[in-house]
Order: sequence, then structure tokens, then C-alpha cells
Amino acid sequence: MPRQALGRGLSSLMSAGRGHAPSVLDVPVGSVTPNRLQPRKRFDPRTLAELTASIREKGVTTPVIVRRSGSGYELIAGERRWRAARQAGLKTIPALVREASDREALELALVENLQREDLNPMEEAASYQILLKDMTQEELAKRIGKDRATVANTVRLLKLPREIQEAVGDGTITAGHARAVLGLEAPSAQIALFRRIIKGSLSVRQAEDAATRQARPGTRKAPAARHVDEELSRALGTKVFLKRRGARGRIVIEFYSEEELERLMGLLSKHGR
Repeated sequence: MPRQALGRGLSSLMSAGRGHAPSVLDVPVGSVTPNRLQPRKRFDPRTLAELTASIREKGVTTPVIVRRSGSGYELIAGERRWRAARQAGLKTIPALVREASDREALELALVENLQREDLNPMEEAASYQILLKDMTQEELAKRIGKDRATVANTVRLLKLPREIQEAVGDGTITAGHARAVLGLEAPSAQIALFRRIIKGSLSVRQAEDAATRQARPGTRKAPAARHVDEELSRALGTKVFLKRRGARGRIVIEFYSEEELERLMGLLSKHGR
């Protein structure tokens, strides 16, 4: 697969793979199996039922994407359509057949889900983690059309305790809440803040303030200091904290990998010239 294929989005799903023209076939629904690398793990029963009703009336208008697997096919993209077609009682489903390695299948499934906004933050984080075994955060960010900080902050969600990850996955709390919780280091402190968020129905900003107070009891940042934090974080693409004592103070810049440290050093060196 060309290095920029992922960045082209859904159009890359329809392009030829490895020099072979893709073909659309009506394949038996029963001969198709789900993609074992599918990033998406949750399928909303209500929206699936709506899609099933639509398919009963109009059929499947957009082919699923499959690759050959033994005597049948394995899905690359379009699992909702396949599930709905099966529930609607269809015998066959239009499928675009193309060649793809395991990594390519994951990349293509990730593209479709991201562009359809079908993944929850934890599914997205798990997918990034797999792809980052073969590429840097910078490369992945370019290929999916997001900035590197977004990729880094999404992957960090995997460091949360399992209870909190499940709450992010099912929508009990948002990724913004989870990032606020990550401001605390100890898992026990993270769980405590998470439960406060649930019990008090805290907003993301309230959760961030609570994390700051919990990390440094008895302190609360003034709006001006918080504004400096936000501006520096935006400029550097990572969390930055301004700590002041009168006219003096220090700036703390967080990083989460050697690669990220090198990126920050490059940014600071460039601006220091």
C-alpha cells in the first residue's frame, strides 16, 4: 500500500490494491466473516435496527469491503451493513473484493470508522496503538488527517484503569473528562476523581479544576494562569503547566515517549534561534 493511501480517506478503500483492479461481486452473506481486527467493538442496537429496516426496503446501496479468506471472505469495512443485511434476511450482499494484509485491513477499517465517526475514544486508542507498532505518531497523524497531539492524547487513554476505560467506551464520561483524570498519577486518585465526576455530573472544566486541586491541595489557578497553560499547551501540542511564586516560577512540559521528547526539543530549538 502506498504510504499516503490512508490519508486519502474512503476513496482509498475503492482503489486497486497491489496493482489489481478491485471487483464488486454479490457474495453470499453467510460466506462473510467479521474482521478479527475490526477497531469497532460496540454496535448500537437502535441504529442497527434502523439500518436493517432501510436495507429491507432499499437493499444495500454501498458495497462492503472484503478480502478473500479460505473459501469465503473476511470483512475489511462495512460490518454494520453486513450485520443489518443478515438481520434483514438477505441472501447476498454487494462486496468490493480487494487484496490486503492484516495491517492494511486494519488501516482501511480505521479510516472508514473515523470518517463515519463510528469509533468511541477507546476503540480509536486501541487502533492507534496497533498501528504505532509500525510507524511513529507523526506518521500516523498525517495518514489519518489528525494532528500529532490528538493521536498522543488518544493513546494515553489506554493508561487509565480499566473501570474508567469502560466508562469512556460506553459514553458514561467523555474523552475530555478522561484526559482531566490523567492529570493525576496514582490510579487510586484517578478512580476517586472519576467517581466524583459521575456523582457530581461534573463538566470537563470542573473535572480539570478538581484534578488541579487534588494534585496540589489548597491551590486553585487564577484564570490568567490557566490561560497561559492553555496557550502553551496549544503551541507545543502537549500538556504544559505554569507554576508561579510571585514574579518567579517554572514551566513544566509533559511528554509521553522518547519520540515526543525529541519533537519538543526540535520545536524549542527552532523557536530559540
